[in-house]
Amino acid sequence: MQGPVEFLLLEFDDRPLPPDLVLALIELSESEAIRVLDILVIGRNSAGEVYSVEIDDLDDDVRELFYELEGEYDGLISERDVELIAEAMSPDESAVAIVWRDLWAARFATSVAAANGSVLVHERLTGPSAELILAADAASAG
Repeated sequence: MQGPVEFLLLEFDDRPLPPDLVLALIELSESEAIRVLDILVIGRNSAGEVYSVEIDDLDDDVRELFYELEGEYDGLISERDVELIAEAMSPDESAVAIVWRDLWAARFATSVAAANGSVLVHERLTGPSAELILAADAASAG
């Protein structure tokens, strides 16, 4: 069974690719929790022109961070995706778009299917909802 594929768009103040982000992706990949399928830096320059940069086209010092990250990471994020993302961006803003496959979920889904089970609801909680639940969990654990 295939795991779900996720898309994440991250915006950073001054630099589009913090080294810690790359190290976290490497850890997730090496632990076989995820497989990175595509990474693309997207932005608007001061004149408002849209640009996108593949990992292979980044500066050497940034590109070197990705040497240990296994995956294909190119071609899944289309030019139309870039246009849609850039529409929401102001000049001098940049973001990193990441597409990955959840390998951990594929193993879990296989186990559910082997037990003749099926997923009735699967929803990702983010923002205030997730913070509330995590705070309650921390309070009960502490």
